[in-house]
Amino acid sequence: MDYCMMVYFGRPNDNVFRTSVKTLKKVSNALLKVYSDEPFDVKGVDEWIKVEPAQIKGRRMSCLMECLEDILGKLSENDRLMITDIDTYFLADPFTAFDKLDFDIGVTTRVNSWIQPVNAGVFFVRVNEKTKKIFISDFKKWAESLENKDWWVKQLYLCHLLKTGQAKDVGWEYNFCPSTDVFSIELASDMIRRAYESKSVKVLHLKSELCLEIYSGYLEDVVINGIDASWNWLKEGKYATTTPTPQV
Repeated sequence: MDYCMMVYFGRPNDNVFRTSVKTLKKVSNALLKVYSDEPFDVKGVDEWIKVEPAQIKGRRMSCLMECLEDILGKLSENDRLMITDIDTYFLADPFTAFDKLDFDIGVTTRVNSWIQPVNAGVFFVRVNEKTKKIFISDFKKWAESLENKDWWVKQLYLCHLLKTGQAKDVGWEYNFCPSTDVFSIELASDMIRRAYESKSVKVLHLKSELCLEIYSGYLEDVVINGIDASWNWLKEGKYATTTPTPQV
């Protein structure tokens, strides 16, 4: 079976979230499980799993990894799991990543150079005892030395898995995310639009300011219920922090 896991903490932008769900369901039959402190009615979500705010505050990505532990304990051997951020727009079936390469863990490196080579917004796991060990017991040992348990935990661990050969790179076509830290917002937005119009990638990652592209008028299947233009989820919203960019 194919499964997708999302976490949605604090409801920073329901329009972006609903758009991600709608476009995923258009291209994939995967069952979607969403971990959230505020479950609500969204067409396409197959199961909501309640997460307590105390588990999230100051430890958002640590909490995500605990949610991953939970879902891995419930799935069956050889099930295929995609973990994705909610600011994603799906153009084609992302589970073809499992057909592209033979892997237990698939990560996506960036389209541009940055401090960390992996963009953790989308990654893939084939469920088996090996991957359960990597994401449960091995992760807990690795994370013991981290000072900050909040924003960068997931990304740092995926970089570690790629560096140590425990994960394979499935390519940025499964997580196309031109960084506004590297490109101007105008150029990054143009890259997103050209990738959309050419259908040259499987997944657009509308990270940070790029999530405002859903209001631009050219994207099909967007869901807009009122104007909700929040995008700086690191520093704004219910669980915001001022966590600095890690130097690794």
